[in-house]
Amino acid sequence: MSTKKQTVFLSGASGFIAQQIVKQLLDSKKFKVIGSVRSEEKANSLAENFKSPDLSFVYVKELADPTAFDEAFKEHGFEIDYVIHSASPVVFTADDVEKEIIIPAKNGSNVVFSESSWNPVTFEEGVNVDGCAYFYAKKSAEELVWKLAKENKVKFGVTSVCPSYVFGPQAFDVTAKKDVNFSAGIVTNYIKTTVNDSVGTGYYGFCIDVRDVARAHIEPLLNSEKFNDQRLYMVTGTYGEQYIVDTLNTIPELKGKIAVGTPHGDDDIQNRIAKCDNSKTRELLGFEFISVKQSIIDTAQQVLRASK
Repeated sequence: MSTKKQTVFLSGASGFIAQQIVKQLLDSKKFKVIGSVRSEEKANSLAENFKSPDLSFVYVKELADPTAFDEAFKEHGFEIDYVIHSASPVVFTADDVEKEIIIPAKNGSNVVFSESSWNPVTFEEGVNVDGCAYFYAKKSAEELVWKLAKENKVKFGVTSVCPSYVFGPQAFDVTAKKDVNFSAGIVTNYIKTTVNDSVGTGYYGFCIDVRDVARAHIEPLLNSEKFNDQRLYMVTGTYGEQYIVDTLNTIPELKGKIAVGTPHGDDDIQNRIAKCDNSKTRELLGFEFISVKQSIIDTAQQVLRASK
């Protein structure tokens, strides 16, 4: 006797994390997916890669429009069992940061950081301080979701997934050469270096593998009571640019061909950044996170395969 598959509406289905979510949902054989995309071109590309009858698309061109998803829910609302909202612009500079970064995110949806920590960036800082718009947009969008759930006494559960820098491979090798997200780009850019190139110090912090982030989106669908009203803080470890280079140089195909920098120069990185306690998240999810080193290696090996 077959079990009816439940339907997940996933916004921003062509995104880096979103494609891994789609992949895991379809691989589970438990779900159908309706994904929102901005164009027919993106829909056709995803359809070609996934080749699944359980994947369909709706077109949502402009996230900044408060009615962006209205038609999708009018057409498919009674089919949908779960909603995963992953669409948000991942950009750090814009001519109009409020219009291009903050509004789309909101309308679309030595301290120790834990699941109860919140980003303190204000609207004014988001608009006026270089690079802060994205951070404010993510925070304000999540705040609006929790406010909506609380003030309207909604009859559905809410779980938020809060990842740090996201590394790891694309869902498909074929897209690895062109559709690299910001975080993964930090890794892939060093694959393109030469031995005498310098190693930067500007990027460092907490990180997580994209496959674990995707799984964290799906676990609440499988056990809603356990994850209702929870914030999942997705961190597996820390990285710096020198650590990335050290790791890449352990790969035989790259060793002796890319930047070297100062080996082990990031060994004290954990002493230079804030601490993280996401023990509650790890306990809730109950699976072992992919290590930072393995995430970097898997990213690089995919790029090498795609380049052949």
